[in-house]
Amino acid sequence: LFRSSGTVWAADSVEALDTAEPLVKFETDSVKAEWSCALGRPVPARAIRVRFESTHGSGENVDVGMLALVGTAPPDAVPDADVCSSDIPAELKVTNLRQVKKRKRWMPLESNPNVVSKYLKKLGFDSSYALHEMLSLEPWALEMIPRPAQAIFLLFPIGKETEEASKSEREIPAEVPTPPNVLHMKQLIGNACGTIAVVHVMGNLCRHAGAVAEPGSWLERFLAAYKD
Repeated sequence: LFRSSGTVWAADSVEALDTAEPLVKFETDSVKAEWSCALGRPVPARAIRVRFESTHGSGENVDVGMLALVGTAPPDAVPDADVCSSDIPAELKVTNLRQVKKRKRWMPLESNPNVVSKYLKKLGFDSSYALHEMLSLEPWALEMIPRPAQAIFLLFPIGKETEEASKSEREIPAEVPTPPNVLHMKQLIGNACGTIAVVHVMGNLCRHAGAVAEPGSWLERFLAAYKD
């Protein structure tokens, strides 16, 4: 599993999965991006359902997960409770369980005003806008930025603290409702944060600040096809 959480169900049939109680809920380790669990008892099952509820991490979000189920099949004997409680049941003689998959990644967007400016132009964003490098959030640096400033690209590292804060925020109901007609996309591909930030800025400036997409450009087609 790659930096994800979700739920697993097991039942005697596919139809029975709809009324079955969850067998286990999982969340992968924030460092190793893996998860394993011993059920502690034999669980007869002819159908398995897995729901991936979220993916998260430092630019390593993916839209593919891998789940390995270890068990026995008739006419093998049903394992006892001790076997079912071990980390990897030795009596099942499982080897090479771990499988490595290549994560889907994009080429990262360089944090450079000149590079981002060329990218905006190629996508068809309003040419009347200009990018400037902001060296700090301190007053002396903010005074160097031409006004009005309508958007900020913020590049910052993600670590254990930010991951824990993000998880806590998801568990607390938002006190302020989301403004209407806001263009927002969830990142599911590694290294795509810069590109998604660019799309967020272009789309919302076109929707809310009077910016205009170039006729026939990618941005114009994207905004026409985007669904809230």
